[in-house]
Amino acid sequence: MVTTAAPRNIRGGEVLIPNMAYHIAIQTRVPALAWGGTGVVKTQGNAALAKALGFKFYPLIGSCHAPEDFGGIPFPVFNEGHTELLPMKWVRKTRDPYWFIFMDEVTTIPIQVRPPALSMLSERRIGECVMHPTTIICGATNPPELAPNAAPLEKSLLNRFYHHKWEFPLAEWVKGMRQGQNFDEPKVTILPDNWETYIGKWSSLVGNFIMSRPEMAEEDHSKCDDDRLSFASPRAWSKAALLLAGAEACDAPVEVYVQLLSGMIGEANGSEFVAHLHATELYSPDEILNGDVTVDWQKSRFDVLACLPSAIVGAIKSENSDKRFSNAVKFFVELCEHEADLALYPLLELMPLMPDGHRLDQDAAVKFSGVVRQMEQGVN
Repeated sequence: MVTTAAPRNIRGGEVLIPNMAYHIAIQTRVPALAWGGTGVVKTQGNAALAKALGFKFYPLIGSCHAPEDFGGIPFPVFNEGHTELLPMKWVRKTRDPYWFIFMDEVTTIPIQVRPPALSMLSERRIGECVMHPTTIICGATNPPELAPNAAPLEKSLLNRFYHHKWEFPLAEWVKGMRQGQNFDEPKVTILPDNWETYIGKWSSLVGNFIMSRPEMAEEDHSKCDDDRLSFASPRAWSKAALLLAGAEACDAPVEVYVQLLSGMIGEANGSEFVAHLHATELYSPDEILNGDVTVDWQKSRFDVLACLPSAIVGAIKSENSDKRFSNAVKFFVELCEHEADLALYPLLELMPLMPDGHRLDQDAAVKFSGVVRQMEQGVN
């Protein structure tokens, strides 16, 4: 039995949670930028989202900040003979877990503030302060023509964001109005703790697609529409894989996959990738590890097999047992016989996960040692 790599279709009677793609993006730590008109509860919606996730909400207004708010204030250290950058209090707090940094009115960020904002978005660093891994960074903005002192964002800044068309939660708003403006907590999509186990699968799919279509790795901006918010680049494709991993982890409907791809790499690029997915079949790693299916090594295409090793390792990290690890070893033994190059680096991740007391059989030990030798020869 195989499962399609393409996203599932929406189920009958299923209701999409407003801004579900946005919820997924921020939890994968891909900076998300919500675009919408004025008064459509972007700021209040993000504050409620932070509360629902259990994070501390900290809003930043783009037009109200100077470079030193991000880069720090020069402070002389006389006894050491140099100057250090003293960060703002809110910056130091981001070293602690569970902060939700919300940048509002992003198109009004002054030109001189945009470079440190880029560093914050791409490196998750503010001056010399490295943010805690749990920190969420996202933002919202109106189109430049609707905001005072606004200017279009540069391509280098646009390419750091997943661009989301904000959906005004009309039904929730009407319900709250009918309750005397007593609004319910918003519905929020929460990613499971093991969502990262899907990263290997989607990264492999993206890598295989780009290998077959190298011209789509990045775009020639001299030939593309300057008004587009999202476009392809190696960075954008890498972030797209994270978004798709999050979407699969929460069993998102196909509409959400399309939103995530369009908002990260552009509508045309996303459509081509989805078409590629519909033509690609994947084995379920859990079914392999549970012994329910075996891989047909003769009939399976190379791009299918290339996705499996990292997916198997990810599934073991999510749930490990003697049986599942034994089936993982069996899979890698067979992989070494057919496509040894695909086993090299995933094996290094697999072996430290061996359950206590588990012992490799002689055939596996021989094949794996041969792969390790092959790797060492390649390095040397």
